[in-house]
Amino acid sequence: MTCSALFVASNSVPARARNACVRLAGMTFMLPTGKDYAGSLTDVVPSLLASIGVESFKNSLELRGATSAVLVLVDGLGDENLTAARGHARFLLGTRNRRRVLRTVFPSTTACALVSLMTGETPGQHGVVGYRVLNPVSGAIVNQLTELDLAPPDWMRSRTLAQQATGAARVFVVGRAKFADSALTRTVYRGAEYVPAESLAERFEKAAVVARTPGRLVLVYASELDSAAHKFGVASSKWTEQLELLDAELRDLRASLPSDVSVVVTADHGVLDVHSAEQIVFGAGALTQGVAHVGGEPRCLQLYLEPAADIEVVLSAWQEAYSQVAHVLTRGQVMEQSLLGKVSDINSERMGDLFVITRENVVFYDGRETNTAPQRMIGQHGALSDIEMNIPLIELATGS
Repeated sequence: MTCSALFVASNSVPARARNACVRLAGMTFMLPTGKDYAGSLTDVVPSLLASIGVESFKNSLELRGATSAVLVLVDGLGDENLTAARGHARFLLGTRNRRRVLRTVFPSTTACALVSLMTGETPGQHGVVGYRVLNPVSGAIVNQLTELDLAPPDWMRSRTLAQQATGAARVFVVGRAKFADSALTRTVYRGAEYVPAESLAERFEKAAVVARTPGRLVLVYASELDSAAHKFGVASSKWTEQLELLDAELRDLRASLPSDVSVVVTADHGVLDVHSAEQIVFGAGALTQGVAHVGGEPRCLQLYLEPAADIEVVLSAWQEAYSQVAHVLTRGQVMEQSLLGKVSDINSERMGDLFVITRENVVFYDGRETNTAPQRMIGQHGALSDIEMNIPLIELATGS
């Protein structure tokens, strides 16, 4: 299909994507390559546990040795986001700090990344394979951030690193009180002790108290940047204000701790801004013929087909309409490319029959949904771009 024919057939493709059609025409699916990464998000907690003396783990990231460690997980602070806003993070990007680039897991979404961080495994191994995922037993779509209480107890199939470290180190999680007893917390942080605290300053203060005792790893979860990105965008003053606040609080945290306690900062994913003019809203018709459920998220749809559906027909419909702005792949192709790492047979049943992974600055929404609130979000993530997949690893220097 020619570029002009594609957009005659699908006039809902945004203007920016239309303008990109010529340079994208003829491209085939390939993983991003050509850049060296220090490691993966899955390496962070094992390396930190090894750095504080837990011999059963490997320090593959070569983090400096310490008696205890504080890990600050900043939701939504991609490495490219940080670089673009470097004037608002002068402490974090200080030359005495050791900064490297890691790769997060795919799909580049918080649920997958949090579980990978705390298990050291990829989504294909631990089983949280997207934001909204089909439970093959119940036949229902389960939101992996807010509805894990609807999933069976063995939904996450891996032991956490906190459980594996029991007896050799104590792992703590400092987060807001409203998350203390959530299904996600009970799943992801098994084996860890949860410490509630509200503001970012309070979270860092409590983390500092806990970390002064040797043999402890303290995770602080900071969600403020991601919330600002979704509502206002990463290019907004609201987002940079949150980054400046984080930068100042990190400076105070590092100053409050002795030199033998390390402080490491990383993220779960990056974010890019997608405005309403760049949204693709699909509805009834060839694209949803034979589709029982639409899962995943706007930058990485997972389509679950009805048993009698012809996958080739649905695949062709999506490729003909949107191959210029998205990779449309079968589950088998996703597994062959190891996008979710090695996938066990039982976890593959949770994956969509088809994946629609955006490669341009667009998002997909199901126009048949009655809840249109998600369409107000500006900051987006979930796909394979470097903006979404590259995350920082920063060791804060003492006395900096």
